[in-house]
Amino acid sequence: MKYCVVDLETMGTGGNTAIVAIGACMVTPDGRAGVSGQFYRAVTLESSLAAGLKVTAGTINWWLAQSDAARNALIAEDAVPLTSALNDFAAFYRLQGAEALVGNDPSFDNAILADAYTATGLRQPWKYHANKCLRTFRGLVADTDCINNEPVFVGTEHNALCDAVYEADVLHTILVYLKGKGLTV
Repeated sequence: MKYCVVDLETMGTGGNTAIVAIGACMVTPDGRAGVSGQFYRAVTLESSLAAGLKVTAGTINWWLAQSDAARNALIAEDAVPLTSALNDFAAFYRLQGAEALVGNDPSFDNAILADAYTATGLRQPWKYHANKCLRTFRGLVADTDCINNEPVFVGTEHNALCDAVYEADVLHTILVYLKGKGLTV
């Protein structure tokens, strides 16, 4: 199965939250994708707000406590309108042949992304039954050596692409372990 691991950077934590970056990385049991299987778009906060998405004060305060590199990504000069980012992500998802959307917590990443598609009147590229959860995958191997062999994080924490690549590496480790146990993944 081809999994699209997605990570968002947002300005809130609930439903209908303003998105400021979308990162994604493809992974299968055979390996994590290279650059051609990765996606990143910085999103203008103004366009998320114009779509009716929300900002919370607590999240703004949280961002203020993050690294300069993470905060600077929020005001990227190459940021695009939300509709452009969503259309680009949908094209990426389809062209990569993704069969499932994996969020670290699908009630966050997957749900907020779905809310953005609804808010902009665009159609999300994944089927409702294709929502997957990295935490559930981790739970499948919680009492094994697999979880002790997670990859090392590389890059800037709270950068949507760096986080997605790391989460794809974690998922790959789990998929290899499960495949070695004879499970179809």
